[in-house]
Amino acid sequence: MPNIYDYWIPKVQDIDEFKKLADAEQPEIDLLIQKAKQFPKEIIVSTASNAGLNRYESMLGLHKKETTDLRRSHIMQNLNNSMPFTLQYLKNLLDNVIGKNDYWLEVSGYHLELGVISTKEELLEMLREDLRKKIPANMGTVVKVLESIGTNYYTGFYVQTADVITI
Repeated sequence: MPNIYDYWIPKVQDIDEFKKLADAEQPEIDLLIQKAKQFPKEIIVSTASNAGLNRYESMLGLHKKETTDLRRSHIMQNLNNSMPFTLQYLKNLLDNVIGKNDYWLEVSGYHLELGVISTKEELLEMLREDLRKKIPANMGTVVKVLESIGTNYYTGFYVQTADVITI
């Protein structure tokens, strides 16, 4: 790191009092340079360290989660806490929070089904809460864990559901 002493003219560099001042102020200048270099990493959630994540959590009023990845996902969900007006907006949000190939989404009429792969299961409860805030109130929501099964057998299923309303 640059030394403040090197920026002075030769006449000032020869004065003992200025040398002592430089020695006293240099640690502060080094810390300032280090913080300035670290700043761009801290404002991006995906690259933020523990201190940056703590700052986001205190700004958004969030409780600290167990793992760093879970904390990042929770912060991203809360930063994107606006109503998705389109299916594409919801897909982009899920791509950012969960991962592009780590979920299954099906929307038909007023019913939304979201499946999350089992390695992202810790996000399930958080997703349930946040989807309630993001999707319309008259839309039914199912959030579940998708489990991969290693087998050579292929099966097909057909499930039909109906609601009976008696007046």
